[in-house]
Amino acid sequence: MCTLCYRQRKHSTLEMYKCPHCPERFGTYTRRAVHLAAEHQFSTRKYVCKICNRGFLISGNLSGHMRRAHAVARPHACAECGAAFPQRRELLAHGAAHRPSRPFHCQLCPNKYPRKKALVVHMRTHTNERRFACEVCGKRFLQKCTLLVHAKTHNRKEETCHNIGTVETEAVEYTFVKWTEVNKK
Repeated sequence: MCTLCYRQRKHSTLEMYKCPHCPERFGTYTRRAVHLAAEHQFSTRKYVCKICNRGFLISGNLSGHMRRAHAVARPHACAECGAAFPQRRELLAHGAAHRPSRPFHCQLCPNKYPRKKALVVHMRTHTNERRFACEVCGKRFLQKCTLLVHAKTHNRKEETCHNIGTVETEAVEYTFVKWTEVNKK
């Protein structure tokens, strides 16, 4: 199904999710679920934690909740304070509590950063150093991620829908972006 057909179906009154208690209609299941809970005190959260009674729309969310909130095994222990966590990423996030929060200070404004690299990137906002250039139009950006978002506007594809025969132009991933560092030191 092409993007245009998907959008038409999504916004069609025939395909929308209807509230069983009132005339409201919604484009997604989740929006209808939020409406039911807020307006009709009805929960569509059919996956319920047996320990704390928290409800989830998707079984995978309940599984993740069980691992994070009620895990018996907590193999990842902090060497500094002994706090234990079920997942390594939670231990790594906890480690920030033991480090000086933001030791890198900007000399030109009150901003502080946890890593020197972040301060270096921030300093470009003061110098207006736009190191990343679009190869198509030449527009320059402070950050590579902003260039990548911009570049998607240049690389477009045409798509013919077999259902309606319409040619649609849709932005696609701009994979040929080569960023340039003009003021590389």
